[in-house]
Amino acid sequence: MKKTKFAFSNAVTADDIKCIRKKLSLTQASFAQLVNVSTKTVERWEAESKPITGPIVSLVKILNEDSQIVKEYEIPEKKEPMRLWY
Repeated sequence: MKKTKFAFSNAVTADDIKCIRKKLSLTQASFAQLVNVSTKTVERWEAESKPITGPIVSLVKILNEDSQIVKEYEIPEKKEPMRLWY
């Protein structure tokens, strides 16, 4: 069976993580929620001196190519309807 290859690098750097997070105008906590990891993980990634590997690599590439995708999945803040009691 032939192994499929993709045009993603095998790793990203701390600067790559910081740049995409800032491009998306997200805090570390919001970015963590977006990529389904803890805030501590994002903090560690951004302080990491060695290459970062795993599923985040593909996600960073996708987010960098289409940053509008975040807005498509963002849940707007719920505004409570005003109730008047008589």
